[in-house]
Amino acid sequence: METLNYRGVVATLKTHKYVNYVPSVEDVDFDATYYFTDPDLVKNTFKWIKGNRQQIDMKHVNELKQAYLSDTSEFVDSIRVDIFTFYNCDGQHRLLGWVKAKEENPDIIPLRVRFEGYPKEKMISIITQINCGTKPWSIKDFTNYLEVIGDESTINAKEFGESHKLLAKINKKGEIVGYYPRYVYAVLLGRNATKEVKNNTFKISNSDLKYGEQIYSEIEKMVDALGYDINTWFESFIQSWYGLRNDSSFNYFVNEMGGLDRFYSTIAKSLEGTHPVTKKGEWDYRFRYAIYEAFKQFKQVV
Repeated sequence: METLNYRGVVATLKTHKYVNYVPSVEDVDFDATYYFTDPDLVKNTFKWIKGNRQQIDMKHVNELKQAYLSDTSEFVDSIRVDIFTFYNCDGQHRLLGWVKAKEENPDIIPLRVRFEGYPKEKMISIITQINCGTKPWSIKDFTNYLEVIGDESTINAKEFGESHKLLAKINKKGEIVGYYPRYVYAVLLGRNATKEVKNNTFKISNSDLKYGEQIYSEIEKMVDALGYDINTWFESFIQSWYGLRNDSSFNYFVNEMGGLDRFYSTIAKSLEGTHPVTKKGEWDYRFRYAIYEAFKQFKQVV
């Protein structure tokens, strides 16, 4: 008779209540461990959370496969699944490692599953706490997860970023191959909003999106005038410009000067031959210098 020796506890699989049994919300036993021997059932039932690691680490998967094939496989931890969504919240690489091991040896130890009832509004903090012993979540991990659960602000921010090509990388065909949310936060809010995203307090309004259109249009013209290639300097550049555009004295001077188009040409001339910088303070200084040069020209004309 097939048995499982798990940390000294012997379970008879053929008669065990929770073998290859997928519970419902109504009959789940949160104190029990469920055992799965059917890899197809596992793959078709438990969902991958995009936000719980954007990339699959195949090296880690293969290490876990070997762990399941070893004599100490009983010490590989259970995976944890949310009973409301069937998202695999802890153990996605373990699941893949077990499936690969099962293909190699059908008689390996069953996959152990614990079901949890995670409140949707606290899902991010719970999952990150569960995974605190592994590689920390990146901002892209957080945004991917918020998108999965339908967070409106995150979805609107991503759509804005993709439509305006605020990206980490674009390939030679001009296709989007990466999404860098911090650029979007800078355009829409004028700040680094990563803490808000991680705390699940990130919000953008329709007025933020409307003002972001204006800011992006202005930034695009400046970047074209400067001739810089967009990369890691871009976030601090946006934040500095955002602060300047909210300065009433600057806006008064621009109106007196006849509009921003003249200021763009002044920026290009005053920063000619320079290279991008990554610190906001450096951009603040460069913008002040450009304003000074623009003011001198304006006074000469007047």
